[in-house]
Amino acid sequence: VSQSRYLGATHPLYLTEEGQMLYPQFISRKFTQEYLLINTLQSLLEDWFPPLPPGKPLVAQMIEIGKRKYVLSKLFPGMADSLILGYTDNQMKGCLKSEAFIWAFFAQNNLLFETQPALIQEFVSDGPHTAAISLEAPGNIGAFTGLAIVRKWMDKNKNSSLTELMKKDPLQLFEEAKYKP
Repeated sequence: VSQSRYLGATHPLYLTEEGQMLYPQFISRKFTQEYLLINTLQSLLEDWFPPLPPGKPLVAQMIEIGKRKYVLSKLFPGMADSLILGYTDNQMKGCLKSEAFIWAFFAQNNLLFETQPALIQEFVSDGPHTAAISLEAPGNIGAFTGLAIVRKWMDKNKNSSLTELMKKDPLQLFEEAKYKP
């Protein structure tokens, strides 16, 4: 994790035209000390448990992201989910308020088992918003849904370790969680 990216969200470097081209506001707002440790551990988790290869269904991709976010929430107990997910407080409140709507969007549009990489990226990549859902929905909305599914599974499997969670097949986890907000 590059130290030069943690000069503070309002550092003049990030506010210049060139700075905004490199690091748009939705990215540079996270260049604060509170994100330094989160992002470092996120990178380590991705090294230890590599992301799924392309071609896996959207729900599996969301769950894999959700697993990492769940582990972070356990490593930083009491830390706000908004920080763990990289959302603003308002984005987090909106997600919680709209959880059933977000899930219905994925289910009703038959997106859960979609495997087209370009379509999947809309929901699992950082961005200013997830336009397919709403301009109010944060980028990487799949992380929110993935974390919710993982939490549901962990509630049912309280004796599972974090290592067991990380090794769990995401589609099997999805079936066992029976997530329905």
